[in-house]
Amino acid sequence: MTAFRHLWPSYENVLVYFSPAKWAGVLAKKSHSLLYPEMSLRLIDEQYVPGLSSQVIKNNIAGIYTIASPKEPFIEEDIDRLADMIVSRYGGELSLFGIYYYLASYLTDYKDTYSRFDVTDIVSQCGKYMTWWRNALAKVEEKHEEDDGRDVGEAALVTYLRREYLDKGLDIRDSALYKAGKIPQTVIKILNT
Repeated sequence: MTAFRHLWPSYENVLVYFSPAKWAGVLAKKSHSLLYPEMSLRLIDEQYVPGLSSQVIKNNIAGIYTIASPKEPFIEEDIDRLADMIVSRYGGELSLFGIYYYLASYLTDYKDTYSRFDVTDIVSQCGKYMTWWRNALAKVEEKHEEDDGRDVGEAALVTYLRREYLDKGLDIRDSALYKAGKIPQTVIKILNT
């Protein structure tokens, strides 16, 4: 939460950043929808002000409505109800980045192109998006678990130098890393033991 609050310190900052005006940026970086998954819509409301996540959703639905330009009038009460429905249905597991990416990509990736625009479809299609989002989060989590078993930092350097030099009978002083002074003395000591 601290990093999130540092980047968006106020209610207003959140509304400006997560607005339809910035859709092009979020659509170019699909992986950003997985940022801060722990910052669920409900947690955003608790940490800032109640209703912030609904307001972000309403603003983005209004953006969708503007682009789709349907013949039906924009009815604010319907949009309010839809935003609240999304928060009540998915607010515990969907992050602000997640819902923002979904709404930015709704018209291109989720709307049934053969049917007329209907704002209620945004809620129903969100279920399809949630399937993708859950799977993507699971893959990220799986990768983190795999990475936990790998050597990193100096341990990875020791493993590499052992495999590529010592196990082959070569002198590590012939490596480009050694010549550039990039092998710490602690690693050299480990390799010499």
